[in-house]
Amino acid sequence: MKSGQSYETTEMRRYTIGDLIGRYIENELSSTKKNYKTLLGQLLWWKNEIGQSLLIHLKEDLICKCRDKLVKSTDRFGRKRSASTTNRYFSALSNVLTLAVREWRLIPYSPMKNIRKLSEPRGRDRLLSRDERVRLLKACQESTCSALLHCIP
Repeated sequence: MKSGQSYETTEMRRYTIGDLIGRYIENELSSTKKNYKTLLGQLLWWKNEIGQSLLIHLKEDLICKCRDKLVKSTDRFGRKRSASTTNRYFSALSNVLTLAVREWRLIPYSPMKNIRKLSEPRGRDRLLSRDERVRLLKACQESTCSALLHCIP
């Protein structure tokens, strides 16, 4: 289904975005995941922002408004959210919507597919401290894998 085409189902008029997020949290989000609390917080942010909207109103412009709000807002420490953090919020919602399309069959397509991600800064190159280099070399020498020492510059 291409963006802009009209496609409605009874479910799209009955369920809200909050219903999808709640279902995802309850059935799909594992509390044993390493980043469970982070994902839960991100999903609850989306539920708070657009959870009351019916699926019929789930469009790119609604999500873009939330993106703009997210970029301008601050985290709990008062710091401005980075592009990387904003993209992680988008990824959390995208997971929910992908499931709603592929498995739950509640929406015909995910509007997230038409929204570009924000450009993220290049990651930093971290150099080992002198102590870390010494410990790494010692661990490589003690290893049964002799090829490890040849990998260290």
